[in-house]
Amino acid sequence: MHQTYIAHFDLDAFFVSVERILDPSLEGKALILGGSRERGVVSTCSYEARKSGSRVRKKFLYFFLNGKIHKVLKSSRARDEIIAWCYPDKKRVLYAYSLVQKNMENAYSIKDAGVLLNKHKVTIEEYILQGKVKEPQRVYPIGNPDSTWNKFMFSESDILDIHQFIIDTGYSKNVPSRAELQALLKHNMILYTKTEEGRFVPVWKAE
Repeated sequence: MHQTYIAHFDLDAFFVSVERILDPSLEGKALILGGSRERGVVSTCSYEARKSGSRVRKKFLYFFLNGKIHKVLKSSRARDEIIAWCYPDKKRVLYAYSLVQKNMENAYSIKDAGVLLNKHKVTIEEYILQGKVKEPQRVYPIGNPDSTWNKFMFSESDILDIHQFIIDTGYSKNVPSRAELQALLKHNMILYTKTEEGRFVPVWKAE
């Protein structure tokens, strides 16, 4: 009588491990591995990528619409409505959820802007206070617009303008390219593809 053996192999993130053996510089980095250019199917991703990514879109708190910063007070996708506070107009407004999702710009704190531009937030604040870049809009405690407490909130356009200023003044060391920054703003990540030579390059640089 033959005895049956069942072996279970946990090959979770197997292809990531293979790529790291081939290229040790990938160790510790967030990786997503897919198929050919003709068929972009994700086969596996590293644990770092899972930590930094999210399968469910996070609820947004601040957003820009028609060039104005808003804060979500209440939202319902099922009822297709968002009640928000419009800071420049100092009032509550009601929008269609689908309209906001289609036309909004994401909002970023000065810390977020620093991470995206690879600059310290103090440096960005100095650019603003010295008048080198346009002052972004501010948020304040709702119900008290004259409060001494407020903070800057940046739109995607604001961040791109600051990026252009940095490039124009020559302080571009370790600053992402415009294409990389736009990818970060759109996806919150940069996707790389492996060339025939075995190098990883951003997808927009691949031939």
